[in-house]
Amino acid sequence: MVATDPIKLAQEIIGAGKDDGNVIAPTQHADEFKAKAPDLSDILSSSAVKAAAANYEDNDRDAKVAQVEFKRVFNRSNKTVLGTAVLIALVTATGVLTPWPVPEALAKVLLVVLGVASVLTGALAAYDLNTLRQGDLFKDWMSTRALAETARLEYFSTVAKSAAAGGAGDVPVDLLKLEYFRRFQLDVQRNYYRERSGQHRREAKRTLSYSGFAIAGAAVVTGLAGTLGFISTKFAAFAALGTAFTAFSVFASMRDQVYQDQRNAERYGRTAQALQGITAKLDDVRKGVKEAGQEPLLGFIEAVHEQLSLEHRQWLGQQTDAESAFTRLQDTLTKISSQASAKKA
Repeated sequence: MVATDPIKLAQEIIGAGKDDGNVIAPTQHADEFKAKAPDLSDILSSSAVKAAAANYEDNDRDAKVAQVEFKRVFNRSNKTVLGTAVLIALVTATGVLTPWPVPEALAKVLLVVLGVASVLTGALAAYDLNTLRQGDLFKDWMSTRALAETARLEYFSTVAKSAAAGGAGDVPVDLLKLEYFRRFQLDVQRNYYRERSGQHRREAKRTLSYSGFAIAGAAVVTGLAGTLGFISTKFAAFAALGTAFTAFSVFASMRDQVYQDQRNAERYGRTAQALQGITAKLDDVRKGVKEAGQEPLLGFIEAVHEQLSLEHRQWLGQQTDAESAFTRLQDTLTKISSQASAKKA
């Protein structure tokens, strides 16, 4: 049965978004609503709205590219620093334990292989860290994402403030704008923050498990080196493996400091709850827009966008933490390399 109430009609025309739909393509929306809501389609086809839509999509695309590039380089640098530490620890342990339990000839080959591998991983780690810091990859990601989110807010504000060129239809165009905003902005953002909160929570647990493994491993290695050292002093070389577990601890710490999963899980969860609370007021807003038109619509959009802007401003502090993490990771690599040189000497 087709609804006759303008509020219900507007909801039916615009429809509901997917629960997992976090991506929008506003440049395609004019064609999507051309038959069902010609007045809204005319607004979405206007030059100002089309320009705002294209600006958002361009910035969003740039932000995604910057995100992929940063994560690729940072994750690889974090792993190669860890790999370098593990290889150097193995080189040290193998050198001390020779000729027993490893035959001397095989030990020499093993030392060469491990030594070359540690040099290569160290060089790759240094290259990636230089790219991170000199290329400002994290800053580029954050700035392009900020531009994209600002463009998103401007797009929906432009739609809300635009007037329809056609005559009055069965449904007031301001109600259609409200439902359009609800589906493609409010619902999308609420789903995004809820999902991202869960993802950050799972990543935080993974990082915590890495940290726990590093602490436990260092304790086991230290205990074995002390206990077996009574049998032969060569077994004290097992203590060198503690460097690897220390590096593993740094690896987990870098993940936490850059991605801040625990803090972001809480932040995103709060934002999702705030947006859910705003969504609960939709019926009142719908009635207000039906009676008063654009004014309550703009007030509602401003309330949602203010909540989103508060979240976006949190990124500034995250940039500072990330820069500090890159410096610490560089210091770790330098320390590992200098310790290796000292042990070889």
